Amino acid sequence: MSKKNDLTQQLVSVLQEMVNDYGYNRCDEKRLETIGDAKKLIENANAILGQCRMNSNANPSLKLISLSSGDCGLVFNDRVIVTADPNFETVDQVETTGFNLANALACDIRVIKMQTPPKDDWNWSDVLMLHLNPDLKLFRVSYQDEAGDKTILHFDCFATDAEHAMEQAEDAYPGAEILHAATLGVNTSQWSIREAIEQARAALPDWSFAKSEGVDPALIQRINDALSSDVSDDQQFKSLLIECRSALLIAWQNHGGCSEELLNSIDLALQG
Repeated sequence: MSKKNDLTQQLVSVLQEMVNDYGYNRCDEKRLETIGDAKKLIENANAILGQCRMNSNANPSLKLISLSSGDCGLVFNDRVIVTADPNFETVDQVETTGFNLANALACDIRVIKMQTPPKDDWNWSDVLMLHLNPDLKLFRVSYQDEAGDKTILHFDCFATDAEHAMEQAEDAYPGAEILHAATLGVNTSQWSIREAIEQARAALPDWSFAKSEGVDPALIQRINDALSSDVSDDQQFKSLLIECRSALLIAWQNHGGCSEELLNSIDLALQG
């Protein structure tokens, strides 16, 4: 029971004791009317408290999910209710909405950082599914519109195994001839120093959240300035990338650790 419900229960108990102590034999008409009103109030309060107890396991759940791409989404009771793409909108609106809603509902809000789903055409359903099922892998299912068709098409999805992936393809394309499914391999292309900084910046917190995540806001500003400048100093960029790598480890230490794939790609860029 919440503190608010607990306090209400205490008030109801005190009121009940007062009603019991008065007794009907020593009350005038006005006092009897007051006692009658109090009894109705007690009955209504107890009914409401009973509903609260029944719904005690249905407390609101709020999560603010920030992706390495900079996209931000607000999830209420495991349903995505509002999102923002930094290329078109400001993520501050989603963050403000989340914290205001948490305050209005008197509930906690979890701030979660995640890597952007590796699918080219990812959506927030993919994000939520990966958050709820972190062990899912990306599969590519090969299929034909009809048996014997010479054209082989592909369907990408997140699944626990190949069989699960093929089941999803069957649901998405009824009547299609499902051929096989395989996990998609890691992209082995090597980034340039600038590309690696861009990827690191996407995985680092925004300037306003940097300090709370243990990252120097000045570093975020220097990264932004360097990426917005037309002048590129390879040595300066390399030093900046080294700082980015160290900051990533700090920023993600309380969020499950930084992606090993991202760190390995940065290391390859530094070695290049």
